[in-house]
Amino acid sequence: MEIKELLTEITQTEEVRSLLSNLRSQIKEDKKAAETYVDAAFIGRLGDLLSHADAKTRKNAALLLGDLSDRVQALEMAGQVTQALWAAYEREDTKFVLASYIKGLSAYDCGEILESLQAERKRLGAEEIWEEDKKHMRLLLEQMDLLLEAYQEKENYRYQGIHKKHALILTTDPYMREALLAQVQDLGYADARMVGRGVRLLTDSLDKLSQIRIYREMLFVIRFRGQTLAAEENLAQAIVLSELLPLLEEVYGKKKKYPFALRMQMDADSKTTKRLAYAIEEGSQGRLANRPKDAVIELLPRQKKDGTYVVYARVLGQADRRFIYREHALPTSMAPVVAAEMVELVRPYLKEEAHVIDPFCGLGTLLIERMQAGRTRDVYGIDSFGEAIFYGRQDAEKAKKNIYFINRDYFDFTSSYLMEEVITEFPRMEHKEREEVDQFYRRFFDKTGEITADQAMVFALSTEEGILKKQLRLHEEFQLVRQIPMRGREQIYILKKRG
Repeated sequence: MEIKELLTEITQTEEVRSLLSNLRSQIKEDKKAAETYVDAAFIGRLGDLLSHADAKTRKNAALLLGDLSDRVQALEMAGQVTQALWAAYEREDTKFVLASYIKGLSAYDCGEILESLQAERKRLGAEEIWEEDKKHMRLLLEQMDLLLEAYQEKENYRYQGIHKKHALILTTDPYMREALLAQVQDLGYADARMVGRGVRLLTDSLDKLSQIRIYREMLFVIRFRGQTLAAEENLAQAIVLSELLPLLEEVYGKKKKYPFALRMQMDADSKTTKRLAYAIEEGSQGRLANRPKDAVIELLPRQKKDGTYVVYARVLGQADRRFIYREHALPTSMAPVVAAEMVELVRPYLKEEAHVIDPFCGLGTLLIERMQAGRTRDVYGIDSFGEAIFYGRQDAEKAKKNIYFINRDYFDFTSSYLMEEVITEFPRMEHKEREEVDQFYRRFFDKTGEITADQAMVFALSTEEGILKKQLRLHEEFQLVRQIPMRGREQIYILKKRG
């Protein structure tokens, strides 16, 4: 049924519960139609439905008035609607409907009823909640708090760093753990150790760690009080009594509340997540506020083999400035941390003062990370995709790296001198015919043989082991020095040109 027909039916029919629900769905998809057909008479009809005998009809009418707030404003009926919603809330005796009135009101200026709202929130906070009503009252309190927060001075959650010792995990892939541990220990963290997710260490400052480019993310390990073992039944209490609140006070200063988001493991159902989030909020008396959209910290509970939990935290105000040059991303772009990992793995084979080329450079991220690792001479980034070259120039400029970007097919590249180093990630070609992939790799080795000097090094990330090794047999001027597995089928092939 079209929106125009729905409006007519709702106006003329008494049994409108499903019609209202249908209209809400259609309005979300087509707001312009609502602006065209919704008039003052229909808004009045929704106001009347707030007194309907059916509770779900009252609920849907309230939510619709919130959905149609822009149209209500245009019709200059906002004050009338606000009063109607509040009056309906005050006379409502069905618990599950109450939050819908507050959600509807959230779309309007509630200045005239603000004192009444504040008094109601205070009353609700002091009211004893029966177990069977907890779910509906939680939703009501959440909606009420969201509405009232719009009239409160915004808290400034400015990240201030840490000064006490905390346990951290620098996460990485298994193939990088040893290299990451070595870099951490080189910075003076002698007690650092490898764990399943990466490297664990204790520190009272994060400044030195920003020098490391090969970790994926930095997570705080939330330590529990005393010998607490956090099982599912006491996890919320363990989190509330842990070092989490002291950590938040340390990094953001003392605040009335700290918005958080809870990210459970992939197999956790949404009900479990909501139940735990509410329990954390209640246990902390609202200081830890379940507000995923405004979160200043993400909590990541992970269940161990013995059934107990460890809780990691991602501090969202802590900016990662290691790759600030990266302002753009394309679907095929290499992530900066992957580029840094690749460079770290081939570091022993890099040449000082080499002429370097990436034949399929994309945004040039791999070249930027290569230049971070050691001195080079002229550096060339070649790609046939013009948008990548355009953005690559901007990223390189921000990184303060001088890269000669050329928008051209690598197989047409020419130079007056030979390259001493080739570093690249081969394009993904899983959906190409095998013959086409084979021909592409053959052309790569032909061209690379032409433009490189004797003893030149080639560092190539590829998923095509069989085809690459076939071309190596056909191009005897290249010798396979080492093969390093990365993720899945990806491997780094370290090659050297004979001579």
